[in-house]
Amino acid sequence: MKDNIIQFPVDRTKITAERYDEPPDTWHDKISADLLQELLTIVYNDMQIEFDGEKLVYEVSLMYESINSFILATNSQWHPMQDFGKDLYSKFADQVGNTYQLSFNFNQE
Repeated sequence: MKDNIIQFPVDRTKITAERYDEPPDTWHDKISADLLQELLTIVYNDMQIEFDGEKLVYEVSLMYESINSFILATNSQWHPMQDFGKDLYSKFADQVGNTYQLSFNFNQE
């Protein structure tokens, strides 16, 4: 296996509220890291997709900050990704008639 391939644990981490002793506004970083690790473990182990962490550092960082933003938003706290998401959605919402969606056609002019 290549040296620059990210090695992920074979076993999954059980993510539950009981794992965190602090209020949600203080453990968002921990749960974001746990959730991202779980997602990447699924991609690597279950989907059998190997990927180069050095080449995907921006994508992984974006996923981490998005998860962190989501957790903070559920606790009525602000994160810069919330503004980014609003700007992105506003820019592309006309493609789908202002309905909620999970993806956009970025190739459309």
